[in-house]
Amino acid sequence: MRNPTIDVMKGVGISLVVLGHVWTSPELLQKIIYAFHMPLFFVISGYLFNETKRMEVPFQKFLLSRFQRLYLPALVIGFSCAIPFYYFNKYSGIEDFLIRSFGIVYSVPLVEYTFNCTPIWFLSCLLCVEVLYYLICKYVKWNRLAVIGIIFSMGVIVSRNFQVFLPLNLSIAASSLVFLYLGTKLRSIDFIERHQPHWIFMVLAGCILCLTTILNPVKVGFAANRLGDLNYLFLGSFSGIYVVYFVSEKIKFCRWISFLGQNTILILGYNYWAYFLVRVILNKFDLSHWLLNFSLQIFLFLGAAALLKKIPYANCLLQGVPISNKRRDQLVGV
Repeated sequence: MRNPTIDVMKGVGISLVVLGHVWTSPELLQKIIYAFHMPLFFVISGYLFNETKRMEVPFQKFLLSRFQRLYLPALVIGFSCAIPFYYFNKYSGIEDFLIRSFGIVYSVPLVEYTFNCTPIWFLSCLLCVEVLYYLICKYVKWNRLAVIGIIFSMGVIVSRNFQVFLPLNLSIAASSLVFLYLGTKLRSIDFIERHQPHWIFMVLAGCILCLTTILNPVKVGFAANRLGDLNYLFLGSFSGIYVVYFVSEKIKFCRWISFLGQNTILILGYNYWAYFLVRVILNKFDLSHWLLNFSLQIFLFLGAAALLKKIPYANCLLQGVPISNKRRDQLVGV
């Protein structure tokens, strides 16, 4: 059974990703969104991580399933974006193609290493996070939090001292593991099912989010290995996640937001191209307001997702689910 609140949380979260990537939006708004939108998805992934069932699966089978669910769609999206990329950009030779192809396979979160589809870095990063947590659950029986703390510290050290991207964003995964772990702890107490959100907590969380965002000396960016002050990072992340949870609980039966939440991979992968297309259209009519750009992108993605549902093979390929899976209409989004 799908939990409507989780689908809506993912829908709100992916909408914030789209809004955060409208580069003409207010800088403060972008900074607030970036303070928590990636931790939000790692926490949700942790909440959906059923440890009991996952531990029954051999490591090879688990790795293959997550590879198919996360990395394969990243490859499909990454290389499909090469078609519009070279249509709209002057082809600069085989070297450029090979560099960007390497960036897709290696999962480099830099625009110069992809075909204008940088956000797919999250998929390979989530793959690493889930594999790390699987191994911890499998082989660490005590002091898991200490192990996760050590891995997090290593990720922070790498992000602050080395300008390097490890394969499949392993260094970013190390910094993100703690958020997936938080999601598993929330699942263990059925937080979403049992907790009743309160206005006073939401207002408090919103104030903390705004305050920590302003005080944090940098704009948080997981893709850029930029975490800023860790105190502000955690306070801002947890506060922002609670605000999203509060809003999602209140609108959990909003079907179109839930639909967005069920198609996060599609939106994540083609976000930059949607922004580019909408910007071109708006410029033709001398319209360039950031809010209009965001709204049209959401409308565009709703239509694209609905159309994709009519093409089962392509839909399952992008969702990372075998075409033979009879439950393809009940896909669990990222």
